[in-house]
Amino acid sequence: MTLDTLDTKLACKIIDIAESAFGATQISFKVKRPKRKPAKRPKSKPAPDAPLTVQQAAKRFNIPARTLYALCADGSLRHSRIGTGRGTIRIKPADLERLLANGSRKGLLD
Repeated sequence: MTLDTLDTKLACKIIDIAESAFGATQISFKVKRPKRKPAKRPKSKPAPDAPLTVQQAAKRFNIPARTLYALCADGSLRHSRIGTGRGTIRIKPADLERLLANGSRKGLLD
């Protein structure tokens, strides 16, 4: 066993004993401490029915984000805003699926 693998407290005791026996000028070594790796968090997948941002909905349904913003602006697509001011738009996947199934902008106005 080398001094690299010894516990830090034990290494300090060995240094104290060695200094008293041989003098401080004859001792030189470093105690290496193992590096800690940050804990990995698993990526959580959103629930299938969870509201999506415009970017997420555009990616999932292969629709340009600009089109989704336009549908929200003219009232064709149900959405909610979260936050203060203009807020962040959230779209329920079921609402977007219903709009796409109807094939018209009037699909979600009922």
